[in-house]
Amino acid sequence: MARENLPRLTEAQVRQLGSQQSFERGKSYYRDGAIVEPVRQGLELRAQCEGSEDEPYAVSATLEDQGIAAVSCTCPYDWGGACKHIVALLLTYAHEPQTFRVIAPEHPGFGQSEGLEHLDDVVDLALYYTEFLDAMGLDDPYIVGHSLGGMIGAEVAAIAPERVSKLVLIAPAGLWLDDHPMLDFFAATPEELASALFHDPTSAIAREMLAMPSDPDAHLEAVLERTKNLTAAGKFLWPIPDKGLKKRIHRIIAPTLLLWGASDRLVPPIYGDEFLKRIDGAHLTILRGASHMLPFERPEAFVEAVTDFLLTP
Repeated sequence: MARENLPRLTEAQVRQLGSQQSFERGKSYYRDGAIVEPVRQGLELRAQCEGSEDEPYAVSATLEDQGIAAVSCTCPYDWGGACKHIVALLLTYAHEPQTFRVIAPEHPGFGQSEGLEHLDDVVDLALYYTEFLDAMGLDDPYIVGHSLGGMIGAEVAAIAPERVSKLVLIAPAGLWLDDHPMLDFFAATPEELASALFHDPTSAIAREMLAMPSDPDAHLEAVLERTKNLTAAGKFLWPIPDKGLKKRIHRIIAPTLLLWGASDRLVPPIYGDEFLKRIDGAHLTILRGASHMLPFERPEAFVEAVTDFLLTP
């Protein structure tokens, strides 16, 4: 799949779409943050725009190489040209093309998410997520996944390659090397797990993420939550996370960024080389001073790597 070449849009182009009054009022709407949850799918822009009614208006626009191909809004404006809500949407894109709507679902069986009992294996889980994309109206989103989430993201991109625009895999599970086995975190002691997850298990972020509540009731609730999450993860990772991805991974066509912590002792960086060999055109970035929890250990470097990849045409 070719990388996207996003059209540029200027205020002058937006100004030409309607009256001066609509433009000025739309500019005020943009500045006031009236555009809510902007989404871009390919060349289509969609958002909600808060207006004079209780319910926000649904506004959309389709871009083309030379500018704007079509626009629509659910407001009653009918005086020719673009309404102020459309102007606000287009100015949001013109000035903030990097704006993303991030949807972070909890996997079935994790947190408050239910339905794990209906899934037999990781293929069922990947198909579940294709139906999730349908339900959310997401045709070709960027998919970003970490660890088990990276394994799931790779499976979705392999099973339904046309559904994924770009793919970011952060220390994903899913492959297995006999000479370099992953840590069995189901059997690992807390100390072993901390050393595997964090470059410095004594760091402030490590202590914060591994800390348990001192209140007895809250402590019990945290233990039960962790046990529940491990049980759900075990359905897709135990006894080893080799569930057939190696037979499907060649189907991935989305531009792919692989991110790894140099000190990762849960999914060693050599797995990054293996993913790199198996995904055509993939890129591998190794972050020093980070382990498996690199998004939290090196947040600025992590965000820079991901956003640069997603924003590069």
